[in-house]
Amino acid sequence: MKQGFILYPFLFLSGALYPVDRFPSYVAQFSYLNPLTYGIDGLRYSLLGISSFNPALDLGVMTISCVAILGLGTYLFEIGEWE
Repeated sequence: MKQGFILYPFLFLSGALYPVDRFPSYVAQFSYLNPLTYGIDGLRYSLLGISSFNPALDLGVMTISCVAILGLGTYLFEIGEWE
């Protein structure tokens, strides 16, 4: 239940269902902050050869977000009380 509260807005703002360039400008600003937007765009480029962003930007944003989330998960795991 709690995951849907986070995942559904990320999905709707990612451009997977509707192209980001058709969003109103105030909604598109949120889409550019969503790392899933760049993952969907990179997947679209690899399958169709069509991309809204530079594929290098897609790869860079996905790499940075993966490293950041991995680092956050590692940190939270280390500070947990596992004794």
